[in-house]
Amino acid sequence: MEFRVLGPLHVVADGGSPILVSQPLIRATICTLVVRAGHPLSPAELMELIWPKAPSPGALRTCVYDVRRLLGAERLVRDSSGYRFVLARADRTDVDAFRETAAAGERALARRRWQPAGALFAEALSLWRERSLRDLPDTGPAQELAAELVAERRRTRDALIEAKLALGRHDELIDLLTAKTAEEPLNERGWIELMLALYCSGRSAEAIQAYERVRCILMTDAGTEPGPHLRRIRCRIETDDPALICCPAPAPSTDVKASPPLPRLRRPGRATAADIDVSKPNIARMYDYFLGGKDNYAADRAAAEKIIAVAPQAPAVAHTNREFLRRAVRYLAETGIRQFIDVGSGLPTQENTHEVARRVAPGSRVVYVDNDPIVLTHSRALLCMDDRTVVIEADMRRPGDILEHPDVRCVIDWSKPVGILLTSVLHLICDEEKPGEIVAWFRDIMAPGGHIVLSHISAQDHAAAARRGAEVYRQVGATANTLRDRDQIMAFFAGFDLIPPGLVPLPDWRPDLGPAAAQIGRREKLPVWYLGGVGRKNS
Repeated sequence: MEFRVLGPLHVVADGGSPILVSQPLIRATICTLVVRAGHPLSPAELMELIWPKAPSPGALRTCVYDVRRLLGAERLVRDSSGYRFVLARADRTDVDAFRETAAAGERALARRRWQPAGALFAEALSLWRERSLRDLPDTGPAQELAAELVAERRRTRDALIEAKLALGRHDELIDLLTAKTAEEPLNERGWIELMLALYCSGRSAEAIQAYERVRCILMTDAGTEPGPHLRRIRCRIETDDPALICCPAPAPSTDVKASPPLPRLRRPGRATAADIDVSKPNIARMYDYFLGGKDNYAADRAAAEKIIAVAPQAPAVAHTNREFLRRAVRYLAETGIRQFIDVGSGLPTQENTHEVARRVAPGSRVVYVDNDPIVLTHSRALLCMDDRTVVIEADMRRPGDILEHPDVRCVIDWSKPVGILLTSVLHLICDEEKPGEIVAWFRDIMAPGGHIVLSHISAQDHAAAARRGAEVYRQVGATANTLRDRDQIMAFFAGFDLIPPGLVPLPDWRPDLGPAAAQIGRREKLPVWYLGGVGRKNS
């Protein structure tokens, strides 16, 4: 048999002829059983699903009899757990077909196979017909089932939008996004997607008209103006901002592992899926492995284990560096810093910069800067939750790109003090690239009261092991560390007043009190791998 409930109920017998179900109560019962196929339902649960009020005695028994007469007693069985709708091997339901096809689309999307993903999502959505779920009972429990299915449909629709945007098929999305905004008029994300699709289809005037429509809706129904993201998109469309260049994502390799989708709009030169080579170790993903994260691949883990073989303390050192960053950000927030730029931010983890800063000062604004494609993808997916947090692609060796980036200019006010975070990044820059000049550039554009937070690998206690570790980095093809002594690291603070206790081993910089914190980076167990400090610009 075939059961279709994603529309008016339609039942087809094994021979292909339709089965007429005329009674509304029986139609409602069959719809409910199909949606809950395989799940046991006690008599009380089944009655709550079907009848809005308690039925007369014997009503359930009569209803069950009628269903069995139409569909066969073997499909509606009763055991100790209650009633259960059992599908035969050859039976098909549009609910199962929708879910299986959408799941196949999600797998294709995770591998960035945009075209088959889009085709699968479109096929899944085509199973929904007009007057969807019309025959489900009008009861609270049944409508909850309907709401769950509608939510699945919306997620599939959004995934289809994502796949088509990645393919650059903006004109194909306009009708779909128009329907989405009609269905969810207060969802600003849908309006942003519609405006971008119109703009990328050469229909800028209509994109601005869409903004005016949503503004009117928000003012009338919610009593509020559009949010900052929506206003920013309008400004960029009006000025034909080059940041809104629309281009499809390249065809991916089928062996790329799952990770969040790449950004839909990119500037010329922005990293794409083709730039993500998971066969080679990557310093950010190795660091994630040291921290116990999951955003790493086999090549990263193998390389990290080689480092651990040379320096068993490497994971503890990574945690110590992260703890130093947390304490330093908290200190800056407590002293009044409300703007932060985290340069070389790495993969998101627990206690990210904006979370630490906003625990002290809820209005803090944070810019995350990186040039690694996987870091950017994960950061944009996990960190950009409001207009006070942005993730940009830039290389710290070209600090002017950071200053001039439009998102930075929207978030950071350079006339006020800024906290620049350079933790565990300067040793990735060799002397020929003049890291001291990079730090000086940030110092010179800072307003008085700005701070720099810096940590750097040191060979103070472990020169031989550090050299062996650096050699392993070179052997595995990851960015090699440039070892510097204390005086060389101290030189980066030229023009800053060092905050006490100065440039010290990371565990010694304003350590948290308490037995748990004291165990992190204890000097007797952990050699001095890193030195760190915080400097303040006074004039």
